[in-house]
Amino acid sequence: MRALAGELGVADRVSFRGKLSTADLASTLRASHVLAVPSAYEGFGTAYLEGMGFGLPAVASSAGGAGSVVDDGETGFLVDPGDVTGVYRALDALAGDRDRLATMATASLARFDAHPEWADTVAGVRALLAEVADGG
Repeated sequence: MRALAGELGVADRVSFRGKLSTADLASTLRASHVLAVPSAYEGFGTAYLEGMGFGLPAVASSAGGAGSVVDDGETGFLVDPGDVTGVYRALDALAGDRDRLATMATASLARFDAHPEWADTVAGVRALLAEVADGG
């Protein structure tokens, strides 16, 4: 990736941080404007939700479960896997319109706040499994 960044002439604008401690990751997210993880597939989208906790709109994959967390055009953008132009357009839209970025950041934080805590989610799954096990 470093070599590719050099070939594309963006090495001065891209940083590769490697593995980060929890505190360093939080610091990096606090200093960021967008979380762009346009993966080929996401089972749920935990990374996007975590970024939203820092008020970061997400650029996410339209494949898989990210759409259950990212509301396209509201808390981020959903792009098809491999759609480099779509990723560019999403980032360019936010870079060129700071008011939109601020609106989406606020919506992202609200989405995070509205999402159930993991303990609540686990309790709900446990209750459902107990009901199924009891024949309910």
